[in-house]
Amino acid sequence: MGDGPLLAFMTLNVCFTRATGLDQLVGMGLVGVSAVVFIYYSVWVLVLPFVDELHPLQSLFLPRDLALLLPAAALLLVSAGLGLFMMAVRWKNHRSKKSA
Repeated sequence: MGDGPLLAFMTLNVCFTRATGLDQLVGMGLVGVSAVVFIYYSVWVLVLPFVDELHPLQSLFLPRDLALLLPAAALLLVSAGLGLFMMAVRWKNHRSKKSA
């Protein structure tokens, strides 16, 4: 009866193996890209409205109209992709249950 937690820990330990060097490199790259995008967007949305329109810093960023449009479009695309994926999985499961 006392082996339950130990067995669960051993099962988890088998499932979560250490990442290889390439996996770590890809992970660090994704974290780096995410940090750059976060900093860029934060400066674009929170700092640029207070900077003069003629300042050279303004030329490094997209027009402010896109500050809400781009994330909204990305959210729509991700939601549509997730919905299509879920629909495909359900359809495939439904077909396999019908044939069995």
